Amino acid sequence: MGNRIRRIFSPAPEEEIKDLNQILGIHKEQIGECSTCVHYKGRNLPGYWTDYGSCKAKSPHFLEKVTHFKVPCSSYQENICDVEKIKRKIKELEALKDGKND
Repeated sequence: MGNRIRRIFSPAPEEEIKDLNQILGIHKEQIGECSTCVHYKGRNLPGYWTDYGSCKAKSPHFLEKVTHFKVPCSSYQENICDVEKIKRKIKELEALKDGKND
């Protein structure tokens, strides 16, 4: 139990790199979906509410796409900003792991 708590609140660099790579994998799987679009606006509601967020571009296909119908969206633009942040964090952690402090 104690090791799990440490893993959650203070992961080793290797563990954090693994977690971040999993997040990148999920993003890659979701390319083309609303969750990876720059126009997607999520919400922070408790788990007992069903809320799909909204589309800043006001796409008429948002409700169909977010409920997993495979419809093309002309407003889709991949959100690579978050991906780049995660990749930078991985590089920082790898440098830490290797004992380099650049």
